[in-house]
Amino acid sequence: MRPDNLYLSDIIDACDAIARFLAEYDEQSYFLVDELRQSAVLQKLIVVGEAEQARVLLHQCLAEASEALGKDHFGVTCLAADLGWAYRALGRYSEAELYYRQAYEGRRNTQGEDHPTTLRVMSQLGNVLSLQGQHGEGERLAREAWARARTSL
Repeated sequence: MRPDNLYLSDIIDACDAIARFLAEYDEQSYFLVDELRQSAVLQKLIVVGEAEQARVLLHQCLAEASEALGKDHFGVTCLAADLGWAYRALGRYSEAELYYRQAYEGRRNTQGEDHPTTLRVMSQLGNVLSLQGQHGEGERLAREAWARARTSL
């Protein structure tokens, strides 16, 4: 067993505890935490070099969550950003861009232009644009995200 895999159980246990707490208040919150638990595990797969496996599973999670919660739901935007990350790890930058754009639009619509999570995805989108050779647009997005983050603190 890889040493990195030891931490997966900790991630799952923490997400389970959050899910139990939230389930007492709202059934939909439990669904969200379930999706985020899967997302946390899939992020770990990307870190340990299993990006293709994570990509396949994230596609499935994203489809199910989008249907149940809508494309702009925060949990759905988390999954879209994670899918962008998986594609980026695979060197498939144009596909990564599509999912980062989906996450950015959803977060902008629900969290607002200057919310930290919106700005984080905006910066990730800028990074993947730069990786595709679109340096001007990539730098512009990254600088705008940084400037907004500084003023919103």
